[in-house]
Amino acid sequence: MQANHEPPCGITTLLRDQFDRWKSDPKHLGLDWGYYSPDCPPLLFIGGGGVAARAVPLITVSIEPLRTHHFEAQIAQAAPSVRPYIDWNWSYFDVFPRVVSGVVQPYWRNMVEFGEGWSSARIDPTSPWASFRDFMIELPYIPMHACEHVPRASRAAGDALKDLFVARVEALVKIWPDATFVVLASAVRRQLERANLLDDLRPLVLSVSAAERGSYGNAFATRVAVGTLATGARPRVIVRHGPFSRQYNPRPEGRRELGRRFRELVARPE
Repeated sequence: MQANHEPPCGITTLLRDQFDRWKSDPKHLGLDWGYYSPDCPPLLFIGGGGVAARAVPLITVSIEPLRTHHFEAQIAQAAPSVRPYIDWNWSYFDVFPRVVSGVVQPYWRNMVEFGEGWSSARIDPTSPWASFRDFMIELPYIPMHACEHVPRASRAAGDALKDLFVARVEALVKIWPDATFVVLASAVRRQLERANLLDDLRPLVLSVSAAERGSYGNAFATRVAVGTLATGARPRVIVRHGPFSRQYNPRPEGRRELGRRFRELVARPE
């Protein structure tokens, strides 16, 4: 089935609008710019162009991109004009590996097994980009690069961030009407709660045997809830109360099983 390598109209409109606004006023989102850089345009979509129209994409919601040693290379890719900016977003899993010379950062390495569980396909951990391109999209709730995560630094921009997030959700649901959104970090959950974007959350029981607990790790049992995003389309959302890091990170087999169980929810009726 054909993938959306050229963004649909709604996606293109969003990207062009944000690029033009950033060119006109790099600080237009109203963040605390002591903690964020206005030098790189907003990263609205991490991927999308490689996902087939009839696929079931894994759409994760992250908190924000962080400034790292390859930040200047990302600016060089995204900032010159709108066409490379659109590619940087919608074709991220083709562009980003070139920007970072193929290095797989810990964040993406920890997504490999989760992606395997979701997609039922093996993913090369040394070069996962082509596999991610086929089924994964990520939405940074705050689309500007941060020096570090400081929750209070985005609060003044609450309304602008909510409006921009809702616009992205609605644009994606027009392409993938059965899309499910996955939140893997408490920082994102708190942003969505403050914006009144989580509705009808109910616990998801992750039953495991003693043997499975040993295989998956204690962090597999980190709380998970299922509900809806309070947007016009009201898509399903799965919220995990911890990222794949530190004490919240299951063992590889546990991340794989979480991906499989989350994917199973997509086929269930609400």
